[in-house]
Amino acid sequence: RAGVVFTLQPDRYSIGGMVAYPRIAGSKLDGLMSVGAYINRDSGEAEGSYGSLSVRRDLLALRDRWSFLLGTAWSIEQTRFFQNQLPVLSDQGIPIAYASSVVRAGGELSRAFGTGIKTVLTWGLELNRREYEATPYPFASPEEFAAFVADEVPVSDTRLSPFMQLENRGTHYLSTRNVETFELKESFLLGPMAALRLYPAARGAGSSRDLIGSVAWLGYTQPIADGFARVVGNSSIERAADERHQASVQAAARLVSPRFAYLRAVVDAALVTAYENYLNRKVALGGATRPRGYVTSAFRGASGFAGSFELRTGAVNLLSARLGVVTFYDVGGAGESVSDITLHQSLGAGIRVLFPQINRICFRLDWAAPLTPGPGRSPDSPLPGAVYFTFGQAFDVPVFKLPAILGASTTLLDLPPQ
Repeated sequence: RAGVVFTLQPDRYSIGGMVAYPRIAGSKLDGLMSVGAYINRDSGEAEGSYGSLSVRRDLLALRDRWSFLLGTAWSIEQTRFFQNQLPVLSDQGIPIAYASSVVRAGGELSRAFGTGIKTVLTWGLELNRREYEATPYPFASPEEFAAFVADEVPVSDTRLSPFMQLENRGTHYLSTRNVETFELKESFLLGPMAALRLYPAARGAGSSRDLIGSVAWLGYTQPIADGFARVVGNSSIERAADERHQASVQAAARLVSPRFAYLRAVVDAALVTAYENYLNRKVALGGATRPRGYVTSAFRGASGFAGSFELRTGAVNLLSARLGVVTFYDVGGAGESVSDITLHQSLGAGIRVLFPQINRICFRLDWAAPLTPGPGRSPDSPLPGAVYFTFGQAFDVPVFKLPAILGASTTLLDLPPQ
C-alpha cells in the first residue's frame, strides 16, 4: 500500500508519502516507511522533515508466543502556536515558537504466556533524543527572554535506556458500535489490565541524566449490555540525579451506555498532572478537542482536566453513507497544578458521517458555544460559537499508553508538539 500525505497549517504545509508492506513475502512480518518535508508558507522554503522506518512482527493470535519491533523515527520542525491564525504570545509578549528536533530509535522483543489471561514480557533498548532551542526575540530584554524560555520551551533531553516491561490482560472482548468509529463493529478489551515498565539511563552511556524510571498502568473494563464502563490510572516517574526529576499521574473514566431508543450516551473524563516537571512538558486543551468552542490550545499547563457528555444517535443510510447526530456538553481547563485549573464549559451539537466503502474513520462536523467568560473565547461571548470539521470522534476511549519506541503519546490528554 502506498499513499501521499498532505497537511496544511497556519504557518506551513507538509508533503510526504508512506509505503506499508504487510505480510512481507508471505511471512508474518510487516514493514512501514514514511517520509516528508515541512515547507514554510511565507518563504516557500523547507524548514524541517519527518519520517519513520520500521519492521515488526505482532502477536496476531492467542497461540503466538513471540513478537518484535525494530524501528526509527524523526521529526525536525519549527514549533509555533496559533489562535485564530495569529501567533500566541507568552506572558512576556514573545511569540511562542522554538526549533524542535526529536529522534527515536530502538528495538524490542516480546514473549507471550497464557491464553485465557495473557502475560507479555518485553525486553528492549530505546534511544529518545529531544532538542529544543528558541531564537532570541529582538524586542525583549535578556531577562524577559530567559523567563520566556523557562516558561514555554521544553527542556532538551537525551535518553538511551534498556528496558523491561510486563503486561497482564484478559482475552475477552466486547463487540459493539458507535463508540470510536461510527456504525462499524468495534472490539474493546474487557476485564483487568495491568502493566509495568522499568528503565535506567546514565550520562556515561550517552544520556543527559542519570535516572531510574518506571511507568505503571492499572485498569478495568466492565461490560454493560452492548456498552461498558472503564477506569484507568497511570504513574510515570523518573528519579534523576541533581533533582532533575520528571513525574506525573493521570486517571480517566469512560461510561458507554447501552443503546436505547436509537440513542447512546457517552460520559468521559480525564485528569493529568505533572507534579515534578523538569522537562517542562505541558498539555494543551481547547479547539477541536475539549472543551470545544474555545480557540485552539487556549488552555495550557502541566496539569489538565477534560470531561464530556455526548448523546449520540444511531446511523441512517443516506446514499450508502451513514449519517448521525450528536449533542454534547464539555468542561475542561489547564494550569501548572491541579489547584490552578480553572474549568471552562461549552455546549454544542454536531453530525457524524461515515463512508464505509473508503474509510473506517468518520467525519465530524461540530458547532460549540463557549459558555465561560474570559480568555479562550473569540469574541468573548457564547455566540456565534465555533465550527470544527475534522476526522474521528472528539475524544478517544482511555487506553494504556505505554512508551513506544516510535513515539506514541503516553498522556491521556493532548500534548503540544514535542
